[in-house]
Amino acid sequence: MQCSFCQQSDEPLCAKALLSGYTVDGTFQEYCIAKAAHVARIPKECNLEAIAPVLCAGITVYKGLKESGARPGQTVAIVGAGGGLGSLAIQYAKAMGLEVIAIDGGEEKKAMTAKLGAAHYVDFMTSKNLVNDVKAATQDGLGPHAVILVAVNEKPFQQAAEVCLPWNLSSE
Repeated sequence: MQCSFCQQSDEPLCAKALLSGYTVDGTFQEYCIAKAAHVARIPKECNLEAIAPVLCAGITVYKGLKESGARPGQTVAIVGAGGGLGSLAIQYAKAMGLEVIAIDGGEEKKAMTAKLGAAHYVDFMTSKNLVNDVKAATQDGLGPHAVILVAVNEKPFQQAAEVCLPWNLSSE
């Protein structure tokens, strides 16, 4: 019998979880044992170097987007959009039908995020008020429906809570 977490695809929260590489050793071996629901067949003709990022970084941001609750047609802000995780998050968000506000620093990252499909770009290095600039990039001016944060600094975490509605009901 599976617990309620397992039944809702939240296996990492299961008290008796058997997670390859975490609670079960052997994931860096040639062979390992895993639940069929947790594995995927990779065709022999695939270039493993090309698909490896999808199997780690890709899953990280996909899960964040999935758990955010954002639905097609809604807006998601991606903090750190010009990096490895962020660039994958933009691509997944676009494939999920989301509008993307890319947040990062510099003209090079602006160009790259636009090429990947971000509808808007907010440069944290030149913005005088990042929270207002992100909100202004949304259709209704209220802020994005979700924020995916892959930056490593403390300030973006504070700002993420400020840009998202309906959770941010404070006045400025």
